Amino acid sequence: MRRATTLAGLPKLETFAQAEARNLQRVDVLTDRAPEIGAALEACDPAVLCALIICAICSRRYRFRLIRRLLAIARSRPGRHEVATIYLGTYLAGTLATASMNRERDRLRKRLERAGFGESILIGGIEVNWDSAAKSWVLHVHVLAMGVRPAAWKRLKGALRGAGPKFPVKVSRLLNPERQISYMTKYHTYYRPWSRSGAARSPAVPLPRDRLAEFAEWSSHYTFDDFTFLLGAKRRGGRIVLESAGTSSNSFD
Repeated sequence: MRRATTLAGLPKLETFAQAEARNLQRVDVLTDRAPEIGAALEACDPAVLCALIICAICSRRYRFRLIRRLLAIARSRPGRHEVATIYLGTYLAGTLATASMNRERDRLRKRLERAGFGESILIGGIEVNWDSAAKSWVLHVHVLAMGVRPAAWKRLKGALRGAGPKFPVKVSRLLNPERQISYMTKYHTYYRPWSRSGAARSPAVPLPRDRLAEFAEWSSHYTFDDFTFLLGAKRRGGRIVLESAGTSSNSFD
């Protein structure tokens, strides 16, 4: 998807009309496979939101708010910041219902604590991708990372070596906050059926119908906040509050 940038420097998401069109495509698939979800999606309106993860209208609204929060947090603290992708788990087709967001978050927090992330701040979003070659769902998290020592990343990489993909932990310096942070909160209903060729990425195509229904049913048991990962921060009402020393008064809405 091509992204533009607003005058305020925030990423421009799809338009409301584009989100409506995507919902109609999903309703067409879900009417037979998950009729209650399809009906709720079809009835979604800005005045009465359905709040479903599968909803392009609701996810667009939530993503924009979270991106603004993350940008504000990144700009509030001096120093070198990073973005990271961390592998969580793999689930075969038809078994996504067994994936527990609470379990995955708790397991990641324990791994981070053991690796020495106790004084760090990690904030981002959990994501699930469909791997058509392996016929499986891959859960991972994209985070904005602040105050992480190189030794902690090294220990985490060692702990996850051989756990899933070739590189279960990927870390990059935060150089383009608007572009990099906008990538961190996504709710996929597409996949890339072919491997990367050189520097090019294969084109995205809609999820197979059965996989779209599986994702819709699984995600309907969660809220958007359930997909947000926080370490060194907490929610206070609708705000994200940093917990680390000297930042307890910093809140972002």
